Amino acid sequence: SIPGGAVCRPMCAEGYEADPDTSLRCLKGVLSPPSFRCEPKSCAVPTNVEHADPRGFCEEGLRIASGSNCTTQCRGSYVRSIESLLCDKGKLIPDDIPFRCTKLACPLPSHDDIPHSAPGLCRVTQSDSNTNFQACTPLCEEGFQSTVDEMVCNEETGSIEPTTFECVPASCTLPTGVKHSVEPVSKTIDHGQSYSPSCGDGYMVENR
Repeated sequence: SIPGGAVCRPMCAEGYEADPDTSLRCLKGVLSPPSFRCEPKSCAVPTNVEHADPRGFCEEGLRIASGSNCTTQCRGSYVRSIESLLCDKGKLIPDDIPFRCTKLACPLPSHDDIPHSAPGLCRVTQSDSNTNFQACTPLCEEGFQSTVDEMVCNEETGSIEPTTFECVPASCTLPTGVKHSVEPVSKTIDHGQSYSPSCGDGYMVENR
């Protein structure tokens, strides 16, 4: 119980929090307000990430709501090791993979020069003991795919190979394993193409 006139600060289970401005006061046997809510805890954005963008580690701001993403960002000639982190009840995940901003030994093409490329342009897949970038996977906007699988830094020449890439409309994966169907020769079709499924003897395609 709470003595008359006393104030109680609500407490929540781990991973949850009450509004920090909420306090419960006992007035003549009546609690005001009568109750409170525990919501999933938001995430504080780290401020000690070396070489992070000076505007902030997360594009979305200094605090991320639980269930929302932090789009990571690095400064200048550095690239991020992870594109985004998810806030899950007070923790940014994945928390088992260290996030870092890795220095570019080779300059990348400009994000603005490649239509439909994603912010960050490239995800680091390989780096040396000094965290210098050696290889990365090009990134495109949703619905688009890169024309190259990997870009490699040639430290002897100081240039990236290949020197650029394109983001083209993504291909579609065809359904496989459909009972009584004839398996497609190719597993994918390019953007804009059509595919006509076919069935084995004695069966016909049903449009739904």
